[in-house]
Amino acid sequence: MKKSKTIYIVPPLMIFLFLSIFPIIKILLEVKKIESLLLSSGTIFYILLFILLIILLFIEVIYFVKLVIKDESFSIKKKIIWIILLTIFSIFAIPYYVIKYINREDRIMFNYSLFLIPVLFFIIIFLFGYSTYSKSITEIRLKEKMIEEERNEYRTKDELASFTFRHGYKKKEVGEYDLYVINKSKNIIFTAFTYDIEKYEQKSADDYIKKGISDIKEGKEKFELLNDKKVIDKDDKTITTIEYAGKTAESSLCVYKISIITFKSKPNYLIYTVEVIIKNNYEQYSNELEEILDSVKLY
Repeated sequence: MKKSKTIYIVPPLMIFLFLSIFPIIKILLEVKKIESLLLSSGTIFYILLFILLIILLFIEVIYFVKLVIKDESFSIKKKIIWIILLTIFSIFAIPYYVIKYINREDRIMFNYSLFLIPVLFFIIIFLFGYSTYSKSITEIRLKEKMIEEERNEYRTKDELASFTFRHGYKKKEVGEYDLYVINKSKNIIFTAFTYDIEKYEQKSADDYIKKGISDIKEGKEKFELLNDKKVIDKDDKTITTIEYAGKTAESSLCVYKISIITFKSKPNYLIYTVEVIIKNNYEQYSNELEEILDSVKLY
């Protein structure tokens, strides 16, 4: 007795349809970076429906494998072949089995091609979509790599020293700072003053750190030690650093990384730096702050 092909053919067709849509969803989420509740909800609904279709297909496979085993007209060899086809190539094998052995239709290949034509169409959509997605992602990765590798060198006003910064840091002329650099996307501010210590009362790194702490603490409603003093001795320089966390009544809690850089080749020259970053971003960018300090060089 003939059975409706629709109930058996729709799940395989829908699986191909859902697969063809998959690259489009990836493009919207990862390339276009569209953030919307509708798209997020639609993606969840898409995944749930796809899982349901896989379950339905699995049930169909079990059903037809049982039919093959019970079919007395099939030889052992033919049963084994069809069990393998239905298990491994179920999406293609089930519609053909229904047309030929369940409904016993006359124009087998013609009717089967009616199933293959939309499948082929969905495959073309999938390949085109995935190719577009792969190309777009490759371009994004290359751009991200270029951004990651980008470095900008900014000199102090006296032209005697420079620091190197990653992408996104912009130098600005602000007040009396010898160097003022800001990264708005990361909420980082870097400032520097240069000193010829022979001309000032303060002579040691500790003297300048104490004065810096006193100046920064002024006007803060909260200002407490975050990380104690650390001295890093390099071949060409010594970096002395201490970190405080503080905030005013209007501002967010920030980390103040106060550093003094002295140079072995120019012992009377000193750079006093303060790096300010929102506390919530500190863990993420702490290594980057260290990298900036380590990049300093004399001219």
